[in-house]
Amino acid sequence: DVLTIIGALFYAINLVVVGMMGKKFDAVALMLAEFAWCAVFFGVGAALFDGLPSASWLRLDVVLCLAYLVIGSTIAVQNLPATEGSVILSTECIFAMVVAVIFTGERLTVPSVCGFAVIFGAILLSEVQFPARRKAK
Repeated sequence: DVLTIIGALFYAINLVVVGMMGKKFDAVALMLAEFAWCAVFFGVGAALFDGLPSASWLRLDVVLCLAYLVIGSTIAVQNLPATEGSVILSTECIFAMVVAVIFTGERLTVPSVCGFAVIFGAILLSEVQFPARRKAK
């Protein structure tokens, strides 16, 4: 749970930094710099703690899909307010579950459905404008 919270904190920091830097720099250049930094940072961490990763994932289709997704999200965060960009990017896990069920035959479990409901509910609550309460006289 602590790692999840730390990861969410760094993800939020990433969204804010990309939103701020996106106004000054080209989205593709920003994405390439982020890819390079992550490759070095996580490559060193993997080599130190888990051994070097195999190159089996380094296929053209995987790299192009990742580049497409990261460029798209970087452009979206660059051109939207941080709150709207974070709402859109938070739907990633919802789409991942739906795609896994439809295309790979993944079975739905109670925890995954509950997680879906919590995330989807939080997204709805963040976007719905409730009427202001009237003050009692």
